[in-house]
Amino acid sequence: FRMAVELDAKLFWTRLQRVVGLWREQPALFGDASTLCMAVGKDSDDRPDNLRITAVQLYLLGYEFPETVLLFRQDRLQVWTSQKRCSILAPLIEKRPSDCNYQLEVEPCVYKEEESNAANFKALLADCSSSGPFGVLLKETKWQEGMFSKKLLEMAMGAKEEGQLNVVDCASGWGEVFSVKDEVEINCIRRSATFTSSVYKKYTVAEVEKVIDENKQISMGKLSKDTEGVITEPKKKFQSVTQDFADSVDTCYAPVVQSGGSYDLPALYSCRAETNEADLKFDTIVLSMGSKYKSYCSNIARTLMVDTPPDQESCYDILHRTHQHILNTLQPGRTFAEVHAAATQFIEKEAVSGVQKQLLGKLMPRLGYGIGLGVRDLHCEISDKNTRQVKANMALVVMTGFKDVEVASEDASRKTVSMVVADTVLVVATKREDEPHYAEVLTKASPAFGNVSYKVEDDSGAEDDASSEGEDKAEKWKASLRHNKGQVQSNAETRERQQRKILEMKRNASGGRSRTKTDEKKDFTTAGKLGREQLSSYSTEKEMPEKTGLFLDKPRDTLLIPLWGTQVPFHVSTLKNVTKSEEGDSIFLRFNFLIPSGGANAYTPGTLFPQCTFVKELTYRVHTRHASKADIILADVGNAIKQVKQYDSQQKEKEGLVKQGKLAIDRTSVVPKLREVNMRPFKGRKVPGTLEGHKDGVRFVAAGESTDILFDNVKHGIVHPANNDPICLVHFHLKNHIMIGNRKTLDVQFYTDVMDDEKLQGSNMRRFSEDQEIEEERRTKNLIGRLNSEFVTWGQRMQEIAKFRFETPFYKSEFTGTVNRNTQVVRKTNNCLISLVEGPPFFCLTLEDVEICVLERVILGHKNFDVVFVNKDYKLGVTRIDTVEMQKLDEMKDWLTSVNIVYFEVPQPLAWGPIMKEVISSDSKEEWDPWSEEDGWSSFLDINQADSDDSETDEDDSAFDENDAPESSDSYSEDEEDSEDSSGDEEEEDEEEESGTDWDEMEERLTKEDRQNSSGSSDSDSDEPAPKKGPQPGFKSSKPKPKPSQVRPPPPRPGGPRPGAPPARVPLKQ
Repeated sequence: FRMAVELDAKLFWTRLQRVVGLWREQPALFGDASTLCMAVGKDSDDRPDNLRITAVQLYLLGYEFPETVLLFRQDRLQVWTSQKRCSILAPLIEKRPSDCNYQLEVEPCVYKEEESNAANFKALLADCSSSGPFGVLLKETKWQEGMFSKKLLEMAMGAKEEGQLNVVDCASGWGEVFSVKDEVEINCIRRSATFTSSVYKKYTVAEVEKVIDENKQISMGKLSKDTEGVITEPKKKFQSVTQDFADSVDTCYAPVVQSGGSYDLPALYSCRAETNEADLKFDTIVLSMGSKYKSYCSNIARTLMVDTPPDQESCYDILHRTHQHILNTLQPGRTFAEVHAAATQFIEKEAVSGVQKQLLGKLMPRLGYGIGLGVRDLHCEISDKNTRQVKANMALVVMTGFKDVEVASEDASRKTVSMVVADTVLVVATKREDEPHYAEVLTKASPAFGNVSYKVEDDSGAEDDASSEGEDKAEKWKASLRHNKGQVQSNAETRERQQRKILEMKRNASGGRSRTKTDEKKDFTTAGKLGREQLSSYSTEKEMPEKTGLFLDKPRDTLLIPLWGTQVPFHVSTLKNVTKSEEGDSIFLRFNFLIPSGGANAYTPGTLFPQCTFVKELTYRVHTRHASKADIILADVGNAIKQVKQYDSQQKEKEGLVKQGKLAIDRTSVVPKLREVNMRPFKGRKVPGTLEGHKDGVRFVAAGESTDILFDNVKHGIVHPANNDPICLVHFHLKNHIMIGNRKTLDVQFYTDVMDDEKLQGSNMRRFSEDQEIEEERRTKNLIGRLNSEFVTWGQRMQEIAKFRFETPFYKSEFTGTVNRNTQVVRKTNNCLISLVEGPPFFCLTLEDVEICVLERVILGHKNFDVVFVNKDYKLGVTRIDTVEMQKLDEMKDWLTSVNIVYFEVPQPLAWGPIMKEVISSDSKEEWDPWSEEDGWSSFLDINQADSDDSETDEDDSAFDENDAPESSDSYSEDEEDSEDSSGDEEEEDEEEESGTDWDEMEERLTKEDRQNSSGSSDSDSDEPAPKKGPQPGFKSSKPKPKPSQVRPPPPRPGGPRPGAPPARVPLKQ
């Protein structure tokens, strides 16, 4: 025990008042005891680690005090301990809050004077007997050793037997205290769970895969001990952890490794399972481990499966889905018995075929328990008999398992298997948008079948030689193992196969439709209100002014024009402009009205009333003697039109804005702050300020003005440390626009400069000597490190306070491309694609909003290609990243596959304007299915032949020579576009002549020409001249282009072209 311990007085008094408050409000939980005695004896090897009586001390004091008695009375807490420990506890008395009516008394005791202690204990028990029941933890009294605490408990139990003292069990009350966690506890459990899952993924699973990869043997006992060593000494594996963290972390129990048909799920559930020294078998492997950070525990269990039999895969699917169902059922207000019943009902409903019918009887009887200061708290056990309610901020271990499931397998040891999945979760009051369940999973390691299964097919033709079989098996493992992160291998065949699965999955989901339809945008302009009858000049004729002749009613923005003896009102919003002309003694005022038109800025009344006739223009004649009046009307009407347009412009600027709630400011605690940061876009001028983090959002204060951003309106929050960048930043990509100054924005950024551009490029270094350069580099590196640390720490504290998850870019997979007409570095995060260093405008693409990706200009020999993302909301058009280095092509394909985005490859840029217009038109008529083979994206973006092509076509494709590929530059030049435009009329005539040509005939003709191009030049015996390879860029082609509507491409092949396939003829960008 280290005497340099400092206790957290504020936390102590907060938790003490919570305990006393619960005791007073619900005394029945504590057995209606008037006194609670928590007596901890001396350290002993035989005493279990996870006793609740020890947890009481850790909960209140943060440390364990052996040979100490905590005596909770109705008005005070009495502490009896050694003289040295009294000096540690004494400062708590001085720091008691003024509003606290509960006292703390600390009294030293002498352990060796048994007679004196016995007399004190006898008087104490007599006093407690007169006041009411005496509460203890009955099940834990037997574990107390020593002359002090043990003596007190023995005398209390003796007085109970003699009928002099009513001793009751208060375990339920303390279980209720520990069940709901505060922010400090949640943070500790969260860090513990993160560490546990990291050990599982980055060490234990990696070791298992390494053993399988190298076809070696390792004992399960050694794997368990090595895993325990990583938990107890994390710096050996994780160099980035701090020494403070390493000193605060420990193991909850010995990690469990089971395989080879021998599984003990009941012992695993009770955290008492043992690992034997047998070799690890490559069949069904059960892994379980847990760690504790500052005494707060976490737990994880997974089942790895190698060469999984179909029956076992079917049963694991039910197990995984049941586990997810439990997580979604853990909602505040339900009882644990209801959660258990929901799981059994789900299995009864879903497991109805074949081998699955047995699963209900194989389900573990209890499906989880509470976790915190103890690794297993049965107060929150998920069982059919626990009628306690689930509450927000409860930390639980959800453990779903099937024991001794019988499956069909040729291997006798695999005919009976057990499978289990366990996660540490946190029950939340309201489900977050980024979480699929009410229970937030803290152990981040996906239990999906694809992430825990491995498959190696046996080679029937393998040699009998044992060494050859071993080498062959090892090579197969290397080709089939998946990394624990689930990344797709950089293998063209594997990638294409996965792309087919993704396409099939999207095709089967929701009837083949995956995009999110958006509501029609409302028009808030004056013309829009007028067309929807939300605005009128006059409701009745009586409201019209009694004026004759031409008159402008300014208050109502209405122009009165006399027609056939009647004043006819025209609202100013219907006017386009007014002009004046003179002829002889007459002045003509020509009023031009708005009329229906197409395009994005369509006239709303024309859209709402397409059957009506609209006045285009109206001319009013005035005699020259009334010239002054005409001039006044001309000026007033012009000003009125200008004001209406200005108002409409402001309304359009505010369109899509959603009123934010009020940010709750916590003045009682210290909030995380970033000082001397700038905001983009800025209000007026660039002024540094302070970014404050609160539970509901952030507030930026600069020059006396504040800007609030609520987390409810944040789609992505990104902490972006500087990595060869001039700034480090925090970026918020919003769901709805907010106003910054006089303009609305979806992106708000807070940043600080780490160096100017010249220093970043190293141009200033030439002025210094070598020593000065080294010193300057050192100072710059330290500055960048300090600022990055401040931003990262701020993000971590915000995650603890607000439970808002910030994302961080992956710097290793960054690439350079043209975004917003500027060359920028594009980086990936878990949920989006970003380029935030330059701007505004900023580039932040949400992956969930992407329907497909098209890779353009993918031609052998090109240095660059373009990436086009098609949004699910077609009205948003497409998002482009141009001129990406060709070396990044395979990496881009792997990444798109890993995030389940279907991609296509085309050799030339496409005309996306007409394409999207046609898609929107078809979609509005319910004639568009994005994943259909005939009418979807594959119908014109897939440029390959189907797998079922005949052998002749395959031979032709395989004979394709890269030298026959058309030569073209990396991008179209203006001369090319001009050349194509100049020949547009002639091509149109050619197209009309070819309009009757069938696509199959055209494809056959073009395929024949390609075949001649690939072989004709090498045929020296032929008398005919070799045909030309095709039109060169910039020259008119003699071959007519088919219209996009005529094109009927072959069946789909997602994932890009087959190696060696010739470029297809698709609609090009005109």
